[in-house]
Amino acid sequence: MWISYFQWKAAHGGEWETPVLQRLDTIQNRDALLNEDGTEAQWPDAQYIVGNPPFLGKKKQGPKLGRPYVDALRDTYMGRVAKSSDLVCY
Repeated sequence: MWISYFQWKAAHGGEWETPVLQRLDTIQNRDALLNEDGTEAQWPDAQYIVGNPPFLGKKKQGPKLGRPYVDALRDTYMGRVAKSSDLVCY
């Protein structure tokens, strides 16, 4: 992300702050889909979202994530994401 940011700034005549790398207090490492209580995770507005979504087919979700989690996920997103969807679709 930083490299892209600097390339864009350079291409458009912008300058960047010093120091170049700054502390980022807004990075979160958590479940992107469900809160601990099983409700849908809410996210603040963001300029960028960086991730590596897991590709996990319907049949592999239960063994890998646990049946209770998969059931909660499908119940929470019912009507918006088909139950047969790969995990990346959520």
